[in-house]
Order: sequence, then C-alpha cells, then structure tokens
Amino acid sequence: MQRRDTIVTALIWSCALHLLVGLAAHRWWLVPAPRIEAAASTTMNLSLLPASTPVNTAPPKPSSHSEAAPAHSQPDAYPAAPQQPADVAAAVPPPVNLNPAPLLTEPFELQIATLVFKQPMAPRQRRALETALNQVSPTLPPWTDGSAPRRWRDGEHEYILERQPPASATSLERAVLRVTKIENGLALEAEVPVTRMAFSHFAQVVDRWNPEVDLAGDRVIGRFHANSALYVSAVAGAAPSITGPTTVAGRVIIEGRGRRAEIFTSGLETHARRMLLPRQPIDPTAFSDGDRLHRVRESGRLVFLADGGYLWQPANDTTATLHILPSGYPWLVQAEKGVELQVQGEVQGSLLVYSPERISITGSLRYAHDPRRGPSTDFLGLVSDANVEIATPEITGPGDLDVQAAIFAGGQFRVRHYNNRNGGLLRVLGSVTAGTLSATEPRFKTALEFDQRLEEQRPAHFPMTDRYQVDEGELLWTVASSPGSDP
Repeated sequence: MQRRDTIVTALIWSCALHLLVGLAAHRWWLVPAPRIEAAASTTMNLSLLPASTPVNTAPPKPSSHSEAAPAHSQPDAYPAAPQQPADVAAAVPPPVNLNPAPLLTEPFELQIATLVFKQPMAPRQRRALETALNQVSPTLPPWTDGSAPRRWRDGEHEYILERQPPASATSLERAVLRVTKIENGLALEAEVPVTRMAFSHFAQVVDRWNPEVDLAGDRVIGRFHANSALYVSAVAGAAPSITGPTTVAGRVIIEGRGRRAEIFTSGLETHARRMLLPRQPIDPTAFSDGDRLHRVRESGRLVFLADGGYLWQPANDTTATLHILPSGYPWLVQAEKGVELQVQGEVQGSLLVYSPERISITGSLRYAHDPRRGPSTDFLGLVSDANVEIATPEITGPGDLDVQAAIFAGGQFRVRHYNNRNGGLLRVLGSVTAGTLSATEPRFKTALEFDQRLEEQRPAHFPMTDRYQVDEGELLWTVASSPGSDP
C-alpha cells in the first residue's frame, strides 16, 4: 500500500515536470513577437544588408558603463526563461529566432503615385489603328508643312498625326500617330510610329486591269495590289503564283481549275480599298540641286556604264555622244515635256530617270552589284507620266531580258510586239506600278521579284502612296491624363 502511494507521488511529480518543460518550450518557440503597427503611409523605408553579412541572433550584452533598465520599461521584451534542470536543458535544442534582423539595409522608397500603367497593345488594335489612318489619309493635305499636325476623332478615339518629312530624297516619309481613348475612367494614350509607303514597296500595283489580259503563268514575289477586278487563267497547268499579300479592289475571276490558295499563297483580300495613283507622280520643282541634275531638252538614249556614268546620245545625232560622270548621288535625269528617252546598260550608283513622255527599255538593265548576292548601293528608278515599255524584238534582240529597277508608268507598262513567238523570260527585280498592263506572252513569260532593300528606302523622289503601315515593335497604352481632359 505504501509502495503504491510512492508510485502515485512520483507520477504526479513527473507530470508536473513535463508540464513545466512544455510551458517553457511554448513560450520560447511558439509565441510570436508582439506586432508593431506601421504608420499609414505610401512610402516605405527598408534596410538592406549584404547577404554575406552575418546576422547576430544573440541578445545584446549590457554595457558595463550603463545600468540595466528596469523590466517595466521594456514592454515588448520577452520575459526571462525559467530555470531548468541541467539534464532537461541539455536535451532541449537552442531556441530559434522567429524575428531575425532584416537582410536589407539600403533605404528605398515606394511611391504609389509614381506607378505607371502600361498595357501592351493587342495585334487587332494595331490593325484597327492602321485601318483608321488609311481611311482618312486620302483627305490629308500634301506633305508640305511638317509642323502642322492633323487631328480628328472617330468614336471613342481621338487621333493626332505629326509628320516627319523625309531626311533625304531616298528616305521614306514617317509620322507619329498619337491616339487617345477613355477606358474604365482613365484616359489612355499610345504613340504609334507609322511609315508612308512608296509605290516601290509593292512588287506590282495596277490601277486598271485590262479584262482582255489574263494573269497566266507569271510569277510575282512580293506584295500585289489591283484597283479593279483581276482576271486569272489557270488552264492546262499554267496557273500564276503570287507569294506576297494580295489586295484587289474588285473580284478575282479565275478561268480553269486553279485554287486561290495555290495561286495567292500569302492570302487574298478582295473588295479592298483603292490605292490612287497620282496624276503628277514627280514634282519637277523637287529637282533643285543643279550639281546633281541633268536636264534633257531633246529625245535621246542613255547607256549606263559600270564606272557609275552613262553615255548620252541625242536621237537626231548619234555621233554626238557624251560620257557623263555624275558629280554625286543620287543623280537625277529630267526630261522636259515632249522628250522621250531610251535606256539600257549596267547601273552603278543611285539614279532616277523621269520623263513626262515615254521611256523605252532597249536592252537589259542590270545593277553593277546585284543585291541578291551581297551588299549593293545601286538603285534605278524609271518614272513616266505616260508609258514605260519594252522595245521591239529587233531592238532588244532575242532571248531573255533583265530589268533591275523600280518602275512607275502612269499610263501603261507594255511589251511591244508581244505576239512575237520569242519564248523568252522577262525578269524584273524591283517593282512595277502602272495604270494598266499589256499582254506579254507569247514573247515573254514574266518573273517579277521584289527588291527587299525597297522596304527601307526608295529611289530618289520615287512617288508615294496614300497608304500607311505601322512600324514593327511593341506598342503600349499608358495613362495620358485625367478623364475628360484634352490630350
């Protein structure tokens, strides 16, 4: 009976001891530090400490020169740990500091008011802005005053177009389109860089497609546009191929079993907006630099040479041949009214040949440095208010013909004596824009390849379209101003 009482007493003391140890562990390890309320502010200061700096988790030692502070003066300090037996203390691991010193001691500020809202513009929004600009572009005044922005409103969007005149005769005309809209009570603004497209941006542009001429067996590499219906022949495996984006203001009429997807490999858009051809593609007053201008007052022939110059032969006196070496580039050859020009040869440098009358190609026109085989700064532009034509077989000779140039014919681009069964290939590297086209077969099948350099520049003073495109790169919506304010 006494032994039982002894065992009961020992159990009671054991339970008490375990209870004390549990309370001590709970106090040391599980009870969080007192919470300190931060002042209400939009600015935070944190201390940044290099990661290599050791953190001291031991309590600070009192200084020998100062008195210990009374317990009641430290309301947030932890109470002293109760004394524990040596064997129990040895079994308990050292306490873990749940509130270590911060590792950041470099001060910084977070200003809520300075946070900038930025939202990427979706691709469909880019296309919508480009469409909106192209719809209003025909009503824009000529590009004569770059300091006068154009403003207009379309529904919830307001637009401001600020023009940037080209830096040189070969540069493209650029602009900045600023668009503002109200969304969720915020006025959002985006700056959209745009480029006005030259006619040389397209592999081929035709204003009026001749219904008696079919696009058959031809190959076009690059953008294609027609301001009218387009007639295609895909009979007996002679289907044409257009590898660039194709837009047609009217319908596409296909004769034969050709499939649109196989002919227009980069897509086809019918009933597209027309691209008007200017009545006066070149403004002669733009030719103001006399040192780089050759004014031609009588019809004659230009034979380009690999040394960068050309031979000039008047039509009425072929013995009076002049070797002209341009003093600089770009070099402009301007024919006066009533003057017709013939051209052929090897082109070096940047040249533009303009005539209000006919320009006749009498032989191959090739660059001294073919841009498909390496860097080249050779450019040739042929611009006529009337016709640009391929001369008769008696003049050009039999076989294939190479034409490397950007061509603008306000009237017609035509092949003389196209019924001649020469069976050659007309290879064009560059661009062809024409009011209308003649047939080319059976004398020539045609292969038209866009000169990729014309994406970034144009032959000097080459005509511009009324079409714009949004430049590559990310576009962002940002907060412009308070709602209802004028941007």
